[in-house]
Amino acid sequence: MNESRLLQDIRNQEQSLARVLAHQSGKGHAALTESASLLQNAKKIIVTGIGASLHAAFPLHYELAAHGFDSVIVESGELLHYQERLCYGAVVVVVSRSGESVEIVKLLSRVKEISQHTIGVTNEPESTLAKGASVALTVGSLPDEMVAIQSYIGTVAALMLLAAAVTGDFDKTHGEMTALLPQVSLLIAANHDRIEDWDDFYKAGSPIYLLGRGPSYASALEGALLFNETAKEPAVGITSGSFRHGPVEIVDTNSVPLCSRRAEKPAT
Repeated sequence: MNESRLLQDIRNQEQSLARVLAHQSGKGHAALTESASLLQNAKKIIVTGIGASLHAAFPLHYELAAHGFDSVIVESGELLHYQERLCYGAVVVVVSRSGESVEIVKLLSRVKEISQHTIGVTNEPESTLAKGASVALTVGSLPDEMVAIQSYIGTVAALMLLAAAVTGDFDKTHGEMTALLPQVSLLIAANHDRIEDWDDFYKAGSPIYLLGRGPSYASALEGALLFNETAKEPAVGITSGSFRHGPVEIVDTNSVPLCSRRAEKPAT
């Protein structure tokens, strides 16, 4: 994998996210508002995607559920082959960066016949998903040169703005995201300068567990996927509660968190 191209995608995050925010409040706002209206009036909501797109959809699902909506999130392959009946009479939110993944294309053709409406969320306005869904919500992210980096964050942002439009908090959420933009580049630069700190913490070839809960579960899942896909290293994304029920037994002196190691120094 070309490290310089990957690093460029990471460094372009602020610019890409700014583009998403501008799109969702400008040219793409009508589609976002229409999508929000469908969700507000839905008796049942199914959220689906695969890979990074599924991970990006978790915060939307959590936000809808927290506000009392009957929301279920299911991986697209599982929904296609085993749980299709969940889509009967539902508003189905289908998330796919390319809009062309084989599971997505097959699923869309099936659920269009049984669902109430379909909302296609994609970064490609000319894709099969965008053209075939009841409403196409285009993310507006810069395209990634390598794996999903800019488009992942952009999809999370677009879906959270969708959730905010459903709950009546679009302007507030959009303003908060806009205010955070300068911090994105600062955070990336600061962490890039500390890359060598990981050398004493992480041993190549050792599995790494990324933990999260609630909406942050998405970050744990996506982080593990990127370890697998880019670094070719074993990694698992898991909820912190589930980690305590078994996987915690894998922790030894070689996998103590960096902050814990520093805390073990004798007090002076």
